[in-house]
Amino acid sequence: MKRITTARVREYALLPVTAGRAVALATVPTMMFCLSPLSRAMADDYFDPAALEFADPQQQTSDLHYFAKPGGQQPGTYSVTMVVNDQELGQADITFVDDGGQLRPVLTPGQLAEYGVNVSAFPAFQALHEGETFTRIEKFIPDASSRFSFANQRLTLSIPQAAMNVQSRGYVDPSRWDDGVPAAFVDYYFSGAQIKNADEGESSRSNYLNLRSGLNLGAWRLRNISSMQYDQQRRHWDTQSTWLQRDVRSLKSLLRIGDTYTTGDVFDSIQFRGVQLMSDDEMLPDSQRGFAPTIRGVAHSNAKVTVSQHGYVIYETFVSPGAFAISDLYPTRRAAIWR
Repeated sequence: MKRITTARVREYALLPVTAGRAVALATVPTMMFCLSPLSRAMADDYFDPAALEFADPQQQTSDLHYFAKPGGQQPGTYSVTMVVNDQELGQADITFVDDGGQLRPVLTPGQLAEYGVNVSAFPAFQALHEGETFTRIEKFIPDASSRFSFANQRLTLSIPQAAMNVQSRGYVDPSRWDDGVPAAFVDYYFSGAQIKNADEGESSRSNYLNLRSGLNLGAWRLRNISSMQYDQQRRHWDTQSTWLQRDVRSLKSLLRIGDTYTTGDVFDSIQFRGVQLMSDDEMLPDSQRGFAPTIRGVAHSNAKVTVSQHGYVIYETFVSPGAFAISDLYPTRRAAIWR
């Protein structure tokens, strides 16, 4: 079938219209319609960009076939709002490609890790080379999905809660811990007394000074406890303890060198001079300072999970479709029935 171009239409329009010619022109499209009804019924709607007139005849026309279907959009890079499990994470420039008439995001395992996904728990990601991208997240994480709203420029990722790096309540990333500024200080306590003997006309004086001094430099802490007693007969200086300590963040522990004490949990506490490395519960979130069970399950849709103990609701959260695990319950000190 010949395509009637804009120039040919203009040529026909300039011909003198006679009765015979009018009949001929009217007959040709009628015959064409009758000969090809099946092809017209099966063909999709199509707009030929070549029918557009441009000032420059050599100008290239744009590819408009992406807009032929309702909701179709052209692939490319868009600045979108990232939403993961209904939480907005900010703006990001994401590249989208056409996949069966839909725009799908081009993502990398590194991007998912930034969004809080535990990519190391899924072997499918290990098969990707460094920097390699993918478009169908559901092929790598079961029950995961992506949805792009072009009108709102919003990319929503739905990822099962069990696939996320869920942080315990009260957790603070160690990279945000602050060692403080370099400083030196002295804390002191002083007491004194003067006693006069009215009968003999004599007097005596007694004084006591306690010093707690320290030096902070980076992560290191130098501490000293000393005291001094003096009166008219003698003056005595005593150093009770001196130690150097620092936090070991990777071990959630405290390193102490010098004078220190045992914990005294089982036996009486004793003082000794040496090196001590002990765990520090202050580096743990409140919900991790003891024992509490891990609750696992599978949600078939966006769901609310409620945990109760002895009839009282102690925890409530919302999870995405797929497997979930709740491991940040506060410890309990008595037997409990969890629901």
